[in-house]
Order: sequence, then structure tokens, then C-alpha cells
Amino acid sequence: MYRAHPNGWNLNLGDHSVIPRYLHIVNGAIALFSAILAYLGMRKMKVDAEYGRWIVQRSALIFTACTGLQFLLGMWLLLAIRGLSRWHCCWIRWAERCSGWR
Repeated sequence: MYRAHPNGWNLNLGDHSVIPRYLHIVNGAIALFSAILAYLGMRKMKVDAEYGRWIVQRSALIFTACTGLQFLLGMWLLLAIRGLSRWHCCWIRWAERCSGWR
């Protein structure tokens, strides 16, 4: 694949985790930006209380919505990754050994 396009314009759409991974990253970036915006709104409240409060409320709402959506996108991403069932079985075996489950 690299030899066909050595400039890096390769998008493996055959991989089942491309779309969930992309949405997971973009949603996380939006959540992070809204958290930064809430911080800036709290600093703005010292100068203009009404506008600062408006910024904090809107950005906190966006942050909360993105965080809830991030949970769902993360579950979709984990289910889309191949070999997860093998990893999951190893995790359960490790937990059984450490906790004494039988």
C-alpha cells in the first residue's frame, strides 16, 4: 500500500475500525475544546458576568453531551477492533487468577 502511494494518502477503508476511531477522536477533540472554552468563560466572568456565564453554560452542555457520546463511540470502537474477543478472554483469565474466581 505504501509503495502505491508513498505520500501518505492511504486510507484503509477495509478496516472495520476506521470510522469509529475517527469519530472517537473528533468527538474527543470537540469535548476538549469545550472544556477549554468553559475555562475561558470562567475567566471572562470577571469582566462581563452575563456573557461569561453564557459561555460556561453552553460549553459545559457541549462537553457533557460529547462525554456521553464518547462512551457510546468508545464501545463501538472496542467492538469494531478485531481480536477483541481474544483480548477479552485473556483479561477474564487474568482477573480470575488474581481474584481467586473459580
